Amino acid sequence: MSQFQHYRRALGQDDTYRSPEEERLAQHLQLAGLPFTYEERKFRYTHQTKSTYKTDFEVQTKAGSILVEVKGFWTHQNRQKVRQVLKAYPDIRLVMAFIKPQNKISAQSKTTYPKFCEANGIPWIAYDTLLKTDPRCLPQLLIEAVAAAGSSSSTSPAPAAKAQTELLGMTTATSSASAAPPA
Repeated sequence: MSQFQHYRRALGQDDTYRSPEEERLAQHLQLAGLPFTYEERKFRYTHQTKSTYKTDFEVQTKAGSILVEVKGFWTHQNRQKVRQVLKAYPDIRLVMAFIKPQNKISAQSKTTYPKFCEANGIPWIAYDTLLKTDPRCLPQLLIEAVAAAGSSSSTSPAPAAKAQTELLGMTTATSSASAAPPA
């Protein structure tokens, strides 16, 4: 159990989520009306030993299931785990949501989390981009993030934010509340 979960339990509050960031994303997904599960989907893989990977969120969109993994600190072990799972299950659609995308993979490296993802074909998005996105646009944002990793272009938050703006015909995610949701 995480420190966040212990703290929430001590206050008599819901201790379902392992971090406040995961809890906020769950609230945003609920606001968007997207069906999702939390830490229910497990994947077995082998990397030196047999292991299991449990993803944070499985979000249901019109285009199918998209897995979202929220990461603040992304260790070498966790990076290898994600690579092995994607190798063992090439058809899953996983998006890494980085709380601090500017973080380097190690103190000695110049490689940021997003650069590592781009070099390994792993879709990613800045966590803040998910939370700042109009909830009606979340499904398309996740779909765009997955699609961008499959193309030769980088998987930066910019293509997803552009898609959101085009979908709603607005200049920012928080402008006109009367804009029609995407079809």
